Amino acid sequence: MTSMLEALRQIEALVPDGRAAERGFPAAAEPLPTPDDADAIRKPPDAVREPVADHDQPYHDLAVNLLSQLDADRASAILFVAAAREEGNTAVVARLASLLAGRQGEVLAVDVDLSRPRLAEGLGITCDRGLADVLLGATRWPDVVQPSGIEGLAVLPGRPSFAAMAPEPEPPQIARLLDQLRRRYRLVLLDAGRMRPEEAVCWARFCEGTCLLVGMGETSAGAASGAAGLLIRGGGRLLGSVLLQKGARSLP
Repeated sequence: MTSMLEALRQIEALVPDGRAAERGFPAAAEPLPTPDDADAIRKPPDAVREPVADHDQPYHDLAVNLLSQLDADRASAILFVAAAREEGNTAVVARLASLLAGRQGEVLAVDVDLSRPRLAEGLGITCDRGLADVLLGATRWPDVVQPSGIEGLAVLPGRPSFAAMAPEPEPPQIARLLDQLRRRYRLVLLDAGRMRPEEAVCWARFCEGTCLLVGMGETSAGAASGAAGLLIRGGGRLLGSVLLQKGARSLP
């Protein structure tokens, strides 16, 4: 039977030029703690610079590794997707977004999980319109972007009450939207929430990179490596995998 450590190494081997392994992605060594309450996420951490608080260090290291794989002269979009639905994808995106806000210019966090969007809720944002409305053509994305209360960070919510009516986005629609967002924001972080990798791959193919989150003790090795392969075959650029501590979960 393949161990989780071996599976994560297999995932890293899939990354072109071995970038994740070379840059020390925290996949197998230091499991990433996931903040699991709204107060921890709403508190803006220090900028991505030394020194950082001990509880911020894993996120600092992850941010450095992600940014080192991107073109510093171009705006970029990164998709965060969990290998299994119950992993703490939304909490990690919220924490990273607040950490990177200001350092990379303006950062936009986007909730692309239209079946159960929770990013805005976790950041204490109340909204009556969101990505679902944009995809339906009912409004323009600049009209639904919300301030987060954290300097340099804006949020494009999914609008939970309307999500069930939102259509599945078509590839040209996704490509056009991300192109427009990159023109406005230096860094766009997409939260796939509880979307399955096969559901999120339509977004991955149009992003500069995808980060796969794997729950330690909660996701089988086969599921983890299978999710990585699916994202790559679908046209996504896998930046690496991140191992979450056992018991990590999404926002309450």
